[in-house]
Amino acid sequence: MLDSWTITDADETWDFQVEVTNDESGMRPEQSGDVYNADTMAKIEGTEAAQWARDAVEAWERDDWCFAVISVTPVLKASDVTFGEARQVLGGCDWGWLPGGEDGKGVWTSDHDYAQEAWINDMIIEAKGEAAKLLDKIKKSI
Repeated sequence: MLDSWTITDADETWDFQVEVTNDESGMRPEQSGDVYNADTMAKIEGTEAAQWARDAVEAWERDDWCFAVISVTPVLKASDVTFGEARQVLGGCDWGWLPGGEDGKGVWTSDHDYAQEAWINDMIIEAKGEAAKLLDKIKKSI
């Protein structure tokens, strides 16, 4: 486990448990996306993007960042019941420190606020919708 925390202020009805684990896909960055392939980025975006790709791969090789799997699970606030069937999972997320950024000092993708903005908010929307369907189904069966 790389990290875990609970988001309590995203919704009045639901809390959201967040877990981050290593993505065991085994791919190198250059194999997982064009953005990390310096040759491809040089053709598409130019030399600056190609250098960023090289820097990102070097940072990955130093274990400054890794690919991670993020899961978001809704928990009903009123009863503290976890709705595991509504869990949302996203793999291939950058986790750790990446070079570059607006100030050139790099970006901590493992920062909770960054992760929430980049991936988790969208996952919360999906998890909340699925959990609401499950809760309605439970209420109708009572």
